Amino acid sequence: MGQKIRHWGGLIATIAALASGPAMANVTAGGGSGNTSTAAGSSTAEVVQPIRLVHAGRGGVVSSLNFGKFTAGTGGTVTVVALPAGGGSTGGDVSFVPGSYVMPDSFYIVAGGNRVVGITTGNGSVTLGSNSMSFTTVPQFSTVTLPGHGVQSFVVGGTLTVPAAATPGVYRGTYNVTAAYQ
Repeated sequence: MGQKIRHWGGLIATIAALASGPAMANVTAGGGSGNTSTAAGSSTAEVVQPIRLVHAGRGGVVSSLNFGKFTAGTGGTVTVVALPAGGGSTGGDVSFVPGSYVMPDSFYIVAGGNRVVGITTGNGSVTLGSNSMSFTTVPQFSTVTLPGHGVQSFVVGGTLTVPAAATPGVYRGTYNVTAAYQ
């Protein structure tokens, strides 16, 4: 029991010292010095250049995802590689004809420099009258960090599904490309 009294005696002495010390001497009812404090905060805002996606062209002609010239046979696929130099291949019974070439589609992103941009592409179809062929697309990059000047080119490739005995002729279509800050 003697230890408990010493413990309580020491605690009471500490409280009494604090109560009579300078920290308690300046407190007055109703809010004296030290009851409030104000500090200035800071804030920032940065407006960045909006993204602009430009469909590029060659020789004054807007580019396109060009699947080339081919025979359909019993059907298959045509694939265009998503690299600036292009390149492609056929699958199934589809065959390129001599002199045919394939080319990926070309775009430019113009936006704030040193920013990360995501690129997504949608699927599409090409049609000739009531005939159509569907295709999937793939961008060269799914995300890219723009250089300091804020301009980056990229290409889009894809794979066209060719049905058996497709009607001969020139098929045309569209698809969507989206660029967004990440």
